Amino acid sequence: MLAKIIYKTVLGGLIAYATLLILYIILPIEFSKNEFKEITFRVIWFTGPILFLLTLLKLTITRKTKSETISQVISTVILSIVIFVFLGMYWFCAVMSGFVEDKILFEKKNSRQKILLRHHDVGGAYNSDLPKHEINRVIPLTKYFQIGIKTDTTNIDKNMWTSIEN
Repeated sequence: MLAKIIYKTVLGGLIAYATLLILYIILPIEFSKNEFKEITFRVIWFTGPILFLLTLLKLTITRKTKSETISQVISTVILSIVIFVFLGMYWFCAVMSGFVEDKILFEKKNSRQKILLRHHDVGGAYNSDLPKHEINRVIPLTKYFQIGIKTDTTNIDKNMWTSIEN
């Protein structure tokens, strides 16, 4: 019974991680605040190794031959180390070494959509080609997520958008 609970917990966690990362990479969805992104990836950072250690616990509960158990323990430990290293690299590159500052250029009338000038300033290993500026149209989805799409402001319809003077 305990082995099934551990199995379902680990499987659910891994499916949630994979889904979140795939959606984050493929879709133009982004976090509406940088704090939300940091919290989400901290949760992944700290719970990921715990999920793999739970697989080791499951291995000790189930009855298998000694050679099967040893090979599964070794593969679980190696997989945990690899995932820990990749999460660490992601954390260093995407979260710890930079910030994004937004300046609102336009707001859409009768909507919460905005066009932003984004100033990316990243330190650390990726300081060679930055700071980088881009203009993005931001469409709010929920309190936590939004869609960011690169856009061109030369063809903007002035009847639909209001310029924000800062």
